Amino acid sequence: MNMTPFFSKTGTLSLQATLSRLNLCHSMAPWLLLLALFASFQTLAAVMPSPVAVDSQVKVTFSEFESESERHSRTVEVKAKLTNRSAEPILTPIRLVIKNIKPRTVTLLNATGLQPDGSPYVDIPLRDGVLSPREKVKDIELIFSTPKKGKISFDHSVLGTLPHINHPPVADAGADQTAFVGDVLSLDGSGSTDEDGDPITYRWRIAAQPAINTAVLDNPTAVKPQLTINSKGSYQLELIVNDGSADSTPATVLITTENAKPVAVAGSDQTVFIHQTATLDGILSHDLDNDPLTFHWQLSAKPATSSATLQNPDTQIAHLTPDKPGPYTVELVVNDGLIDSLADQIIIDSQNSKPVADAGPDQIDKTVGIPVELDGSHSSDVDGDALTYSWSLLHQPAGSSAAIQQADQIKAVFTPDKTGDYVGQLIVNDGQVNSEPATSLVPKT
Repeated sequence: MNMTPFFSKTGTLSLQATLSRLNLCHSMAPWLLLLALFASFQTLAAVMPSPVAVDSQVKVTFSEFESESERHSRTVEVKAKLTNRSAEPILTPIRLVIKNIKPRTVTLLNATGLQPDGSPYVDIPLRDGVLSPREKVKDIELIFSTPKKGKISFDHSVLGTLPHINHPPVADAGADQTAFVGDVLSLDGSGSTDEDGDPITYRWRIAAQPAINTAVLDNPTAVKPQLTINSKGSYQLELIVNDGSADSTPATVLITTENAKPVAVAGSDQTVFIHQTATLDGILSHDLDNDPLTFHWQLSAKPATSSATLQNPDTQIAHLTPDKPGPYTVELVVNDGLIDSLADQIIIDSQNSKPVADAGPDQIDKTVGIPVELDGSHSSDVDGDALTYSWSLLHQPAGSSAAIQQADQIKAVFTPDKTGDYVGQLIVNDGQVNSEPATSLVPKT
């Protein structure tokens, strides 16, 4: 191989300048120049690619030859034809290696050299140094020595140098995904490849997303960036990888949102008095997809004797008026047009109501010395609690010593002993709270 192009004029001048500076003897210069040439050949050998097997790219055929050596000749000549049947060029050195020659006494006389395993080879001469695609090289001569008459056989292989052709990398954006609004997804470009083994860089972008969306990738140059899904719809992500020389064809991954189940919020538990209306409001119910919601309230449990019902059960705001003491269980379910939410429950409990005392009607035409009965039997408690009674005389004529008898009973008695007005008072208690006082006027003549 002609090495002249690998040495520049600058290199020669540099060597001469070095010799001059060292003030070396003129007789030593040729040896130093030879040493420099040797070092250059070593450097060139280190950077040039080694020939590799190209048997799959190169087809070899051999001319017919006498397997028996001729009677008066101790050589056999064979001609080979090489065809590059691949789509890529093959560079020199191209070597036709002859292996497993039999019998062992046969040798290849015109071998160019030997492989490390001892197999002889013949260099294929090419004027331009390239065996182009579909190019054929004919009449490659192989001359075998045949010390003895008999059949000969051999195997072959072709070695050549393949030029480095950069293959664009292949992007892989991963499998399509589904997600709920609010999810944080990891994209995955780790399946991207480069045939040449070159390191690759990653470049992600959001190619399409819902019109009202403002999603962004946390790190568009990462292998696995993250994306927060904040709106319902479809998201198309694109990945391009680069090997330092060429971009890949874009790869895409599609992310679609699944319909999220809406969430019903019935509000807080409440305590009301009997016959007081409780207001139920599902305003805090929500849907991650921002779909419009419909409402359905249901009274799932109430006191056994209650006949209370919900008012406006299919609106956001409903009402319930307890009519009996005890807990009322109300459930709310919302629907986003596709699916019901789980039911949310609240308890409406009756608060203890203050009992109502009734001391009876005023009494007239009563006579001194005749007992008067005070009747609290019309006192009541809306919760149905048992009542206790407390009677007293708030007013009586001066000098009267009349006193209430059976003051802790439903019906009490006193005997007027002076002419004038007597005022009886009743307070009842349901075990928790006193009623407001009630009075009854008893005038005496």
